[in-house]
Amino acid sequence: MSGNCLRNASNEIVTTEWEDIQYKHGNKVGKYATQEEEINRQKQMTDMIEEAIDNYDPLEHRTMEELDEMLQEDGRGDDDEDAVVAYRRLRRQEMLEKQQGHRFDGIRMITKPEYVDEVSKAAEGVWVVCLLIEEGNVKCMKLMKPMGEVAEQHPNVKFVSIKSTDAVENFPKANLPCVLMYNSGEMKRQLVGLQAWAEEGRNPTVDSVESALRLAGPLRSAKPRSSSDSEDEDDEDEVERGPSAMGRQGRQSGRSKFSLM
Repeated sequence: MSGNCLRNASNEIVTTEWEDIQYKHGNKVGKYATQEEEINRQKQMTDMIEEAIDNYDPLEHRTMEELDEMLQEDGRGDDDEDAVVAYRRLRRQEMLEKQQGHRFDGIRMITKPEYVDEVSKAAEGVWVVCLLIEEGNVKCMKLMKPMGEVAEQHPNVKFVSIKSTDAVENFPKANLPCVLMYNSGEMKRQLVGLQAWAEEGRNPTVDSVESALRLAGPLRSAKPRSSSDSEDEDDEDEVERGPSAMGRQGRQSGRSKFSLM
């Protein structure tokens, strides 16, 4: 280390106030005469770091779930809680705007390679209703028709269908049709068979399918088709009739033992 090149603990060149003033006036004196490039690089880096520190916000990239958890923590001051509430409101608005910006059209058939991107990696705030079906299966056909009409009426929700064994290896035919519901890339609910979509002994209709989807989550914020749809919202789990059937297949807390591809 030479005497005319003083450096600090971070190995940065230390300039004097006089050298800085002279340089601003176009005079390259002192260290600027020989190491101008390095000095300017370290000043740019310092400015970037200071700007990042000034603009840092610990709540900026928090998800809705994380903000909810923070609100439930004990010992949080009123100012902190107000900030979290404000960010939660902002994040929800952003999610709604994103969701409104996505327009989907009916039920789109997807393939095994598309499953991850189309379903489990969908945009934040977007609901995805994924039907696991088998061509020619009578039960699947009974659900697909009314589900298709509902999909056309709700373009902000993504509806896709996929061959059951493409989504889940060795998927049992007894569980068809199976509908998986994702939000922001996370599976929230799954409904197996026709019993969740219509009263026993009846085929699914547009009204019954829409009502079930409203209770399950994807259409919860959608305007009801009729006032009768909202009369049965006392218990979300009511839509999942026939729990013993799912229990036999290893269902637990809305999850399945089957491994999604």
